[in-house]
Amino acid sequence: MTYKVITKKDYPKFFIVLEKILKKSNIETPRMKLEKDDKHFNVKSSMIPFSNSITYTSRAWKIFNDKERIAVALHEIGHINSKFRILIYLSFFILFLLTSIISFYFSLSVFFTILLFLVFLRFPFMAIISYISQVYEFKADKFSKEKYNKKYLKSAIKKTLNEKFHPNLRIIYLLLVKPFCIHPSIKERIYKLDLDC
Repeated sequence: MTYKVITKKDYPKFFIVLEKILKKSNIETPRMKLEKDDKHFNVKSSMIPFSNSITYTSRAWKIFNDKERIAVALHEIGHINSKFRILIYLSFFILFLLTSIISFYFSLSVFFTILLFLVFLRFPFMAIISYISQVYEFKADKFSKEKYNKKYLKSAIKKTLNEKFHPNLRIIYLLLVKPFCIHPSIKERIYKLDLDC
């Protein structure tokens, strides 16, 4: 897929409002990118040191209006600020380390090491990750709600109902994450947004 970095020159209204909101909290505006993909819906944030970014697929960018784009961007910035992904990466490292230690201690063969990893350790581990992921999803929603009118995040969330999400073919994703729900349901997110915090 090809990416294009978008700037204030491309979408002035979006950037002016977003930068104004973030400036009040002394938060730097991350780089914004568009991924050329008109078939799949996705918005994601990445936390690379000194280069945080948010990427919309072109389809996601098109179905959102300016205010929804801002609300969604704030949600992703909520994820970036929480350093949630660092916790996830650390958890994966602990899982691999634990598997290696058990395998070494009991002198397990490659087959039984893989079996240990995929069956006995993966499921309880991912159940915990799934719970933590959902908690942080609500926190990111709350961050957006506190910075901007919640109705725009709600309308953006509702628009995802019938969308075809971007396929993720990374092996680690297919083996570790896909069988578990790492996002709360849309109904749960809308309900939480309506609560007074």
